[in-house]
Amino acid sequence: MLLLLALIIVIKHSSSTEVHNTAAVIANQEFSPNYPTAVVWWETAPENIHHFSKVYKGLLVTLSLNYTNVNETALNTVYDQTVIYVKYVEEFSLILKKLKLSLEPIQLILVLIEVNESSITELIQVAWKNEVAEIIIVTTNIKKELSLYTFIPYTPGDCGNITPVEVPVNVPSFFLRKFLNFNKCPLTLSAHTSMPYIKVIKENDKIILKGFESDIINLIVERLNATLVVISNEEQERDNIANDSLKVGFSDLISKVADVMLPAVFVNKKRYSVALTTYTYNDLTIVWIAPKQRVIYAWAKLILPFISRITPLIILTILCFIAVVKLIIRFGRYHELKEKTVIFQSFTILLGLQTKFETKCWLNNTTYVLWVWYCFLIRIAYQGDLINGLHKVILEPPIRTVNDGLQILDEVVASAAIQELYKNTSLEEQFNVLAKPSDSEAYLKNIVDGARILLAEDYINVKSHGYLDKVQFLEESVVRLPACIFVRARWPGVDEFRRKIMEFHQHGFFGYYYYQYKDRHYRRYERTNGSLTKERSTKPLTVASLSSLFYGLLMAYFICFIVFCMEIIWFKTKASRKNLMVKRQNIKVTFIEG
Repeated sequence: MLLLLALIIVIKHSSSTEVHNTAAVIANQEFSPNYPTAVVWWETAPENIHHFSKVYKGLLVTLSLNYTNVNETALNTVYDQTVIYVKYVEEFSLILKKLKLSLEPIQLILVLIEVNESSITELIQVAWKNEVAEIIIVTTNIKKELSLYTFIPYTPGDCGNITPVEVPVNVPSFFLRKFLNFNKCPLTLSAHTSMPYIKVIKENDKIILKGFESDIINLIVERLNATLVVISNEEQERDNIANDSLKVGFSDLISKVADVMLPAVFVNKKRYSVALTTYTYNDLTIVWIAPKQRVIYAWAKLILPFISRITPLIILTILCFIAVVKLIIRFGRYHELKEKTVIFQSFTILLGLQTKFETKCWLNNTTYVLWVWYCFLIRIAYQGDLINGLHKVILEPPIRTVNDGLQILDEVVASAAIQELYKNTSLEEQFNVLAKPSDSEAYLKNIVDGARILLAEDYINVKSHGYLDKVQFLEESVVRLPACIFVRARWPGVDEFRRKIMEFHQHGFFGYYYYQYKDRHYRRYERTNGSLTKERSTKPLTVASLSSLFYGLLMAYFICFIVFCMEIIWFKTKASRKNLMVKRQNIKVTFIEG
């Protein structure tokens, strides 16, 4: 009897040792030695973990749940490479509930010493319920024979197949690529309009997608042989920690309503903490835009033609003419003209007014004739430059930095994700955060209409609306970040989804679709807005264009009035002095006579 009992113990020990060794061999083959592997157990004897650790060659992190409360969640995060030792189905379910699983789908080796066929199905059901698809169950059957099991969830006609599939011990890879073919199983997409990348159109109960990224997702769904199910809840607003400007999209991923979210957005800390990233195939250039520079100094158009490199030469010519004429008058033979009239006469000739300047001095006459010829050419050139100048405008200085915009403009608007880039800076509290993505289009339109707003926006979005020449871009750009499609945490199909994006991008499909769609979109916008049929004819001058002439006339009137007042004061002062001198002379004469 004792001999039989000893034989049973030896057989049981040898079979359990084979289970541990096989689990360690699978882990050595499938797991990366550069990343830690978590080994978790509850009621299993620590000796079993010791047997596994002696054979496994990689980095090992052990986690015993013996001394934790049943209702308490373990603080430790399970790594992507995990080995769990259990004795029965309920223990496996409790362990998965207690563990804080990583965002990435885990590769799990489940070790049981002895189990029957029905328990294998129950274990697989628990694993699938907890979104664990990459699983290898290592166990022994009633005959003490080593058995390996897994399951393929997506099969024709069944999108939750939990039938155990036995895996041979000598296969090249134990973790199969189970999601190469979805077999028409659903892939749920949460889509939200963001032109020109994607546009959601609702017609009755049907949702239609248009745009560059809709072509991408349709291509991926076709290659995965999946059925695309689109949801779009843009009218709803639900709070979550991911991004206030994309509440619904990330809420759908967090609540597991959707598997994939469009449009592609750039990665930040909050997004990375709640969802999975995919292969990066595009960049987002976020720029600061402000209203166009306003027109200033309209009155200065009258003198703009004289503000050039030849202005000093013109001034020098006028001074030389006046000096020569005065010298001729002063030292010449004839002195008919007064020196005080030279400046006035030269100015009236410059304006083209009738002026009599003929004198008996031929040198003086020749000088005036040359001056008339010079003024004639200057007036022709000035008239042409003045007409061109009236079409031009003088703009206020451009806004170069965000700090300049804060001082000049009334409001700074950006999404919550952009605000986070300025965290712990003086700008963080001055942002007006967008309530929803569609609000950016309204702000963009207001900026085009002249609203004093500084907005952080995607450059491609501004270009797609045809606003490149209608807004002002700050020299200080926000950031250029890689963008990717986000999927929900622990989605089993994420690896194949990433592979398909990477394959299509490397083969050039994304570049082709992206640039072809951008060209079509821009051409369609130009046709709609008439940008391709711009008239080349010269625009006529308007009253507003001639405003500088009125400013100049008013300024001339003001100067004339000042000169008039000065002349009155001057002549009154001169007359009073003359009267005073006459009185003094009269007093002297009277005194002498007396």
